[in-house]
Amino acid sequence: MSGGRALRLTPDKQLFTVVRLDGLFPGGLAIHKDGRLFIAALTGTFDSGAVLAVNLDSSGMQTIIPVVARYAHNDLVFDAAGGFYFTDFKGTSTEPKGGVCYASPDFQTIKPVVPNLAQTNGIGLSPGGKSL
Repeated sequence: MSGGRALRLTPDKQLFTVVRLDGLFPGGLAIHKDGRLFIAALTGTFDSGAVLAVNLDSSGMQTIIPVVARYAHNDLVFDAAGGFYFTDFKGTSTEPKGGVCYASPDFQTIKPVVPNLAQTNGIGLSPGGKSL
C-alpha cells in the first residue's frame, strides 16, 4: 500500500500495482476466501472511507461499503463465515466517535461491535476466531 495504490509481489519477485485508488488511501488489506483482495481505505481527510474488493489480476473492482456510508475504514479481518470486522478510525481521545464494526457475509448488514473508540487502527482474530 503506497500512494493510493495496492501493490502485489509475485512469486517470481515482480512488483505490480493491483489497483490505484483516486482520493482513497489504503490502510488495511485482506484476502477473502473467494480470492479477492479487500481494501480498507480512508479519504485524505480521514473522516470517511470505503471498502473495495478487486481480483488479484486487477479486474472486477467492486465497492463493498461506499464512502457515503461515513465509516473511516482503516483495517479489516475476515471471519470463517466470510463476513469481516473493520475499524472505524474516527474520533479523538476526548471525542471517541469510531470503533469496530462487523459486515455480514453477504455485506448487506453492518453492526457496531465495540463503539466509542478513538482512531481504531489494526484488527485481528485469534486462530480459532473466538477472540477479536
